[in-house]
Order: sequence, then structure tokens, then C-alpha cells
Amino acid sequence: MTQKWIQKARNACNRTTPEAIVEIVARKLFTADNCKERIEKEGHVVRDMSGKVVPHPAISILETTEKSLLDILKIYGAKQK
Repeated sequence: MTQKWIQKARNACNRTTPEAIVEIVARKLFTADNCKERIEKEGHVVRDMSGKVVPHPAISILETTEKSLLDILKIYGAKQK
């Protein structure tokens, strides 16, 4: 994990948040950002292996990642932004 994402995670968390949690938050922030970029680049719908138009898989990953990130931030007393 790069220092950029660690710093973003530290900014989102209280100073007492354990470093392991900060690293998890950093990974989730990175994943969410990556999903957003892919959706923006590739569109909200894509074609599956059979050619059917389906929602971009990154949408589901983004929703799950953001929900778990919010849950972690609530548990570990992160700042509300």
C-alpha cells in the first residue's frame, strides 16, 4: 500500500485507531477509488461473456467496499466527514 493511501486512511481515522485498521481502511479506499475509475472509464454497463449487457461488476464491489468501510469507521471511531 502506498503512503498516499495510508495518509488518506489516517486522515479518515482517529489518532487512536490501530495501525492494522488504518491499513485496512487504506486498502478499502484504494479499492473504492479503483472501482470508481473503472466505472467512469468503462461505463455503468458492460457485456458479459455471452454478449449480454449487464451492470459493471465494479458497481457491486464498490457498494460492498463502501459499506464495509463505513462499518469499520463506525466501529473504530473514525471522524465523520
